[in-house]
Amino acid sequence: MRIFPAFRGTGRVRDHGWQCPRKPGTPFGNRAPPSPRPAYCAAVLGICLYFHSCAVPTNDRQVIRSMPRFRNVLFPRAGQSQRRARPSRRRCAGLLVILALSGLLAACDDGGTTAAQYLERARGYFAKGDLGATIVELKNALQKDPKQAEARLLLGRVYLETGNPAGAEKELLRARDLGIEPRRVAVPLARAYAQSNRFQAALEMLDAVAADRDLPADERTQIALLRGQAYLGLKKFADAEQAFRDALALAANEGDEVAARIGLGRTLLLQGRLTDADAMATAALATAPEAPGARQLRADIRLIQGRFSDAVELYKPLVEENPTVAAYRIPLAYAQMVLDDPYAAIANLDSVLAANPRNPRANYLRGLAAFLKQDYVEAQTFGNKVLAETPDDLRAKLLVGAASYALGQNEAAFRLLSRYLAEVPNDERARRLLAATQLRLGDADGAMATLKPLGALQSDDTQLLAMVGAAAVEAGDPIGARAYFKRAVELEPDSAAAMARLGAASLGAGDTQSAIAELEQALERDPTLDRALVALTLAHLKAGDLPQALDAAQRLSAAQPDQPAGPTLTGLVYISMRDFDNARRAFEEALKRRPGVPDAGVNLALLQIRAGEAEAARATLHAVLEKHPANINALQALYDLELRLGQLQRLRPWLDKALNANPEAIEVRTLLGRLLLQQGRPDEALRLTRDYLATHSDNPALREVVGRAQLMLGQGADAVLTLRPLVEANPKSADVRFLLALAFQAAGNLDAYRREIDEILKLQPDHLDANVARANLHLRDGRLDDAQAILARVTKQAPNSAQVHELAGNIAMARGRAAEAVAAYAMAAERQPSSALTIKTAMAQLRAGAREDAIATMSDWLARNPGDLAVASLLGVQYIQMNRLDEARKTFERMLESAPDNVAALNNLAWVEARQGDPDQALKHARRAAELAPEDGAVKDTLGVVHLARGEVALALAVLREAAKALPDNAEIQFHLAQALARSGERDEARRILSRVLATQEGAFAQRQEAEALLRQLGE
Repeated sequence: MRIFPAFRGTGRVRDHGWQCPRKPGTPFGNRAPPSPRPAYCAAVLGICLYFHSCAVPTNDRQVIRSMPRFRNVLFPRAGQSQRRARPSRRRCAGLLVILALSGLLAACDDGGTTAAQYLERARGYFAKGDLGATIVELKNALQKDPKQAEARLLLGRVYLETGNPAGAEKELLRARDLGIEPRRVAVPLARAYAQSNRFQAALEMLDAVAADRDLPADERTQIALLRGQAYLGLKKFADAEQAFRDALALAANEGDEVAARIGLGRTLLLQGRLTDADAMATAALATAPEAPGARQLRADIRLIQGRFSDAVELYKPLVEENPTVAAYRIPLAYAQMVLDDPYAAIANLDSVLAANPRNPRANYLRGLAAFLKQDYVEAQTFGNKVLAETPDDLRAKLLVGAASYALGQNEAAFRLLSRYLAEVPNDERARRLLAATQLRLGDADGAMATLKPLGALQSDDTQLLAMVGAAAVEAGDPIGARAYFKRAVELEPDSAAAMARLGAASLGAGDTQSAIAELEQALERDPTLDRALVALTLAHLKAGDLPQALDAAQRLSAAQPDQPAGPTLTGLVYISMRDFDNARRAFEEALKRRPGVPDAGVNLALLQIRAGEAEAARATLHAVLEKHPANINALQALYDLELRLGQLQRLRPWLDKALNANPEAIEVRTLLGRLLLQQGRPDEALRLTRDYLATHSDNPALREVVGRAQLMLGQGADAVLTLRPLVEANPKSADVRFLLALAFQAAGNLDAYRREIDEILKLQPDHLDANVARANLHLRDGRLDDAQAILARVTKQAPNSAQVHELAGNIAMARGRAAEAVAAYAMAAERQPSSALTIKTAMAQLRAGAREDAIATMSDWLARNPGDLAVASLLGVQYIQMNRLDEARKTFERMLESAPDNVAALNNLAWVEARQGDPDQALKHARRAAELAPEDGAVKDTLGVVHLARGEVALALAVLREAAKALPDNAEIQFHLAQALARSGERDEARRILSRVLATQEGAFAQRQEAEALLRQLGE
């Protein structure tokens, strides 16, 4: 059994059977919708009007005797409930009881009623408009006789009235199959198709019926009305207009005439012909002044005309008369929002959503109302509900993008706003919002590109100029930024803020004297302008005028007695003066004003570290992180402190807390990756960072962590691919080239490694790491004196360097002076403790025969760094070799607690468990190791030996053959194979393997004596 080494290189409204389509129509007006911000309420709301409804004749005897009533829909809706006649209490109670018991509608019957009688009752209820009772009687009839075609035809028509097109289609098709004349089914079936938004299918069905020249005039009118509906749903407005005009010409009664006028008015409205549409509404209302459809058409026209108060007064009675009709409540809510009455709007929208939670228009407007009252979480929630139903809804993308920006969810805001602008590139406010998002993400170049179409320098918009200038600053173009800020000052010469921005840009452009003059002018306009005082302090610092810098900082501190910026800047100036005592007092004052403020806290901690006050510095940084858990400067300072103290494990909870708060924080993720590398856990570091490299390929620190993790895992070729872009971006950087050199070394490409070391030393002859690397190459080549010469040189260059002491240890080991190597490695570890140096020290101690010292070295390190798997693995192996199996088992079990899928720990634990006579646990861990590393010969060897110990000879033999094939030169694996062969009766093959192994393996291997004994037993 082989032990692993310790480390390795819509809704609808019933209206005389007609349904409003769901297809989106055209947005309100021809202007692109703007960014949804409270300041732009009316402009934002404009984008929500996707009018796409049509004329909907209804049956309203309450309005006009013996004449159909009319309803019309601006916004389609789902699941409108219908008012129905209430059955008698006795019948209702009987129905409820029976329904609760069995769900059989017919059970309330006395058993003697026939299907025909039920059908006749249904027709009576239908004539009275009691659709609920009609459905009950029809289902009773169909339970008596499922093949009652007339009942199915009528049920289909009723379903159309109740907004159930799917049920209507099913019943109508079954009625046709049962013998109903197709012509009788065609028109209601076309209505079902239209209600389901299958407008082309509806037209095809109507075309087939219209071919019949014997159709009565009233049916031709209905067909023309339906055709207009379908064309309207397909946005074929010219065809829809002609169809409604045909219906108007064919109309033989006032009901059909009003229906045609409403449909025609709706079509004209959608074409933007508001005057003609209003004339149609007037004509319809002259015939039927209380018809809901005509009244709604008039309300819709007022809404689009921007006469919102008139629209509200027209919608309100419609809502009162029909409180469940979403098509009235939704536009009413829209108008109320424009009139700055969001709470009334929310009440209407919540009523709609209570009946139909998935209504996209109600959800959109509900989210918009939340946005306008600055409830961005609620706005995002409702907007996402729209996107769940209609992923391409542009209004919802803009709404959710703006809400995400307000919540600081910048990646989500960028994604949604980019998609929106790709479809609506002329929306200026959305473009500005996207640019602001890009600036937050650090993509200044992207922000500049986003703002470029707005032509800032030719603009008189000072806000635009300020934004483009800020983007230029972030993009590293202070000269370009200065041009934008100068234009803003020309437009607003009395603006202190504009002048301060110009001064700051001048400072960034290197014109310090102009910056000072401009900032002083800004302060003349507003002596308390904090940004000007900050920039002026920095300008004087840059100019080397420390007294003037101190004066500006103290002016800021006095102007803002409750803010920490002044004393923080004062402390920075004192640091420049080398007055560290006053600097400390200034930072302490800043922290007194605002406990945990990062800039002051980090700088105070650095001063405490400088004074040797490590515990005080740690407490200061902890106080900062309590208030600002993701502050990268505080995390970096704490990392450096704990690294120096050799207690990096104390930083892990802070990094986990920061990453849990913001998983997209690349700087925190990168720092945690560095910590894991320091702890000897490169596999975890790689899992943490590798996938993020695809989206942050230009982040050098992240790329370095990924590359170093690959190096530590022996993935040299991958490391070369990861690190090469760093060299291409920084070809003159010796440090970057050195990393690539290490990757070539790990990939086994020593020629490329040597070439890179030579190139580095040409660029920087005193590069410490490269000189140490060349010395180690000399050691590899056996040129110990050359290596010693380099050691002498670098010792003078950096006598306290950890690398230099490590090199001294390497040379001592090469010369066989293990005790001397131990001392050198210990000095290196004292200066820069690390997993790798701990391992080297322990190995040197083992070579010197000080095994207990090696155990102590590794144990002490693990006490401070319990997550270091590399050191733990080496310690476990040493325990095995010392036959201290209980301690070995505990070591590997602790490794698996923090890394359950660590193959080395699983494999070695299985080995120990097998030795301790616990084959069941051994098999469990050996199998898991084999699942994780199916091609690893050493893992297969362990699994095979465990099977053999359990008496599973056939299984053992199969696995051990694979192990021996994978590692043919490993004597122990070959011996284990021979054991399995002997147990299976294949003595000759076992004998041949043992003879070969013992003959070719010079010296001893761990189980040589056992192999010799087995060979004697088999008979040589």
